[in-house]
Amino acid sequence: MNSRYFQKCFLVCSVVSSFFFARPAQAAANWINPNSGFWKDGTNWSIGRAPDSLSGGTVITNANSKTVTLDAQTPATNLTISSLTLFGSNSTTNTLQLSNVGTNRPLTLMNSSELKIAQGGALLITNSSLVITGSFGQGFNLVAGRATLESGSIRIVEDPGVVAPPLFVRVGRTNAATVTINGGVMEAGTMLLADAPFAQFGAQGTLRISGGLLSLSSELSVGTGIRGTGLVEILGGRLEVANRLTNVTRIGDAGLGEMIISGGAVFLGDTSVGRHDGARGTLTVRTNGSIQFSDDLSIGRFSGATGTVVMAGGRMDVVDHPIWVGREGVGQLIISNGVVSALGLNIAALPTNTAFGSFDVVGGRTLLSSNLVVGSQSNSTAQMSVVAGEVTITNSSASGSVDLHRGILDLRGGMVTTDLFRMTNSAGRLVFSSGTLRTKGTVASNGLPFIVGDGISRATLELVGGIHRFANGLVISSNATLIGCGTIIGSVVNQGTIATNCGSTTIAPTVTQQPMSLTVTQGATATFTVTASGDPPLIYQWRFNGGDIPGAISPNLTIANAQPGDAGNYRVQVSNSSGTNNSEIATLRVLVTPALENVSVMGGVDFTFAFNTLAGLIYTIEYKNNLNDPAWVLFRSQTGDGTKFTVTDNIMAAPIRFFRIRVE
Repeated sequence: MNSRYFQKCFLVCSVVSSFFFARPAQAAANWINPNSGFWKDGTNWSIGRAPDSLSGGTVITNANSKTVTLDAQTPATNLTISSLTLFGSNSTTNTLQLSNVGTNRPLTLMNSSELKIAQGGALLITNSSLVITGSFGQGFNLVAGRATLESGSIRIVEDPGVVAPPLFVRVGRTNAATVTINGGVMEAGTMLLADAPFAQFGAQGTLRISGGLLSLSSELSVGTGIRGTGLVEILGGRLEVANRLTNVTRIGDAGLGEMIISGGAVFLGDTSVGRHDGARGTLTVRTNGSIQFSDDLSIGRFSGATGTVVMAGGRMDVVDHPIWVGREGVGQLIISNGVVSALGLNIAALPTNTAFGSFDVVGGRTLLSSNLVVGSQSNSTAQMSVVAGEVTITNSSASGSVDLHRGILDLRGGMVTTDLFRMTNSAGRLVFSSGTLRTKGTVASNGLPFIVGDGISRATLELVGGIHRFANGLVISSNATLIGCGTIIGSVVNQGTIATNCGSTTIAPTVTQQPMSLTVTQGATATFTVTASGDPPLIYQWRFNGGDIPGAISPNLTIANAQPGDAGNYRVQVSNSSGTNNSEIATLRVLVTPALENVSVMGGVDFTFAFNTLAGLIYTIEYKNNLNDPAWVLFRSQTGDGTKFTVTDNIMAAPIRFFRIRVE
């Protein structure tokens, strides 16, 4: 055999054989001491030494309740491991305590690692650091049990330079689990609370922060699984979820989720309270609590979801974005105290029949810089009630607006201030029984009069300049008050108090819609209507044929059971402190059916009949020789003058003839 060939073959075979060489499996480090002890003591472990990067998984699961302490005397070689599992058995608790190791000497889990804590497992970190990394690791898997960060840090991060989905922190998968942060810093990608993997698990996941910082670079899901119940309690400290435009914080993701903020500060991006079908989410902000959103806040995001936000104190800011109450699902926003600020507030504003939203104000302050929309133009219905507190919709360009499209705005107290109040849809209705409405402009054309007050409670409409159009009139009820100054277009009926103060620039009345002439039959109802503008109060007085009609002092004049004596000329006089203006004349004509008299045949030649006329009415006499003829033939037409008309027809032309009289 050629030696060169033999050498080549040997090299190739060597490469092939080394490819199939398998490294022996690394043995797991199991805690074998039934009692408490120190991590660094090798006699406590099944491999005869403390866990390190060369050992397999680290497991603390044996019987008896105990605490394994990792302290500052632990060698650096025993601070890097591949994975860690903690749980107890038979109602026992196994606790791993990282105590005063220092934040610059972290316990590091790497190489596709996982920290798994199950029922009876506990982790306690004080002035120490825990790092979990690995491109394809399971992250922090708190199936059950608890983890507490008193001080120091926890970091669940990807390997440097790796672009991959972030590592997860799962809290509560099969049973109840709790993460508590009393101090220090915890950093992670995505946190899932109550992420029940299967429908048979009713998992409970709780995050409780009383100090320190939790920073998430991706998402926070509270109540992830369908049967999961998630809870976030912020008592102090700080919670941050980065806004990456595509990530969403979900309070009530597919199951039940709740966030309570009674202290500290929370910073979120796009957030849904009640996200998916069947989910129920609740967000409550109490005194000393603060939350800020850098993207939309949606309460009841998708069809079938239910969300509730309660402001009982503190502050909520939605920066340059709106709040959606019942976006496609069912949403409720309740404000009893504190301050809420946002770009706008949309209450069931999308045209879908799955959305319903309610906004209830019983205190506090709501500040909107764009608009407040109640309902949509079609389908979705909303309701808003104000009992106390303040709602303000305004900006520097005076373009803030309230748009009442579909539903009810119930003002029973408090104060609503806006640049423009607009109500143009017949499905939108204002119930203004008490409280104060301050507006720089009004457009009310929903087919109903704009009524201020219920006649019992005190109610105030304040005009802050501008033009106010009331297509169906403005009514100031008993115990209600109209104050301020503005131009009113439309009729005003005052049963309460008008105390406007426009200084020397008051505007005299102008009739903007003249009364129209009417023709009715005897016994019918005739109604004249006028619309006028000018500074209130506007005083109306109707006149008939030049004389005042007693008690006719509203924009409408109704004549019931009209009789011939009611026919004539009508006009209305409108006045205020700046002058008087008269409308054009409107004529009422009352049509009376003629009664025939003196019907006879004279000398066998002429057929005659007579009837009384009313001045101004036109009487048209027509005939047919046969009732089956297609059309009536004009015989004579004459304008009445109050006398009796006599009609004569020669019967020689037609022995049989049918007559009728038309009055117009």
